[in-house]
Amino acid sequence: MDIGETAMMWRRYGKDGVAIVSRYDLLKQVLHPLDDKVMVGLIRYGTKHLTGWNVIQFMTTKREKYSLEREVRAMIWLTDTGDNMNRHYDKDNRPHDRPIYSPPPTLPEGIRREINVGSLITEVVVSPFAPASRLAEVRTLLADAEIAAEVRESKLTPFQSLIPNEDELRGFMT
Repeated sequence: MDIGETAMMWRRYGKDGVAIVSRYDLLKQVLHPLDDKVMVGLIRYGTKHLTGWNVIQFMTTKREKYSLEREVRAMIWLTDTGDNMNRHYDKDNRPHDRPIYSPPPTLPEGIRREINVGSLITEVVVSPFAPASRLAEVRTLLADAEIAAEVRESKLTPFQSLIPNEDELRGFMT
């Protein structure tokens, strides 16, 4: 959820890349037609709300130090993978953090869902640390993919020389 560009976010995740901008309602709209159980929501930060063993809570929770990210997460829950078993529980019904049994040979290695990714993209922002050629490169990629989205440089680009380096930012992130 956009709170504006920050140097910390670019340094941590964007480096010399891009940020793809979308909207919550577009994400829900593109996932809605899927037959699977789809969950879209905001990540909760901290651990005070965690009680007991709830896998969904673990997947939608991050440590407090990441709260500036204001992350939205989408999950697709396959209620029937065709293997008729939960591979995270042992014979005594104790949960494990990783599958403890091998999947049956009938279970596909990867399950794909087709969505129109282009319909999610409203804008692409190029990192303030990217080479000058990146703007044209991204515009060409989007045009070749027939994705009509604005491509612009970061609002921080004119201030690049004032942005703290990685060592200076580490002090803020601890």
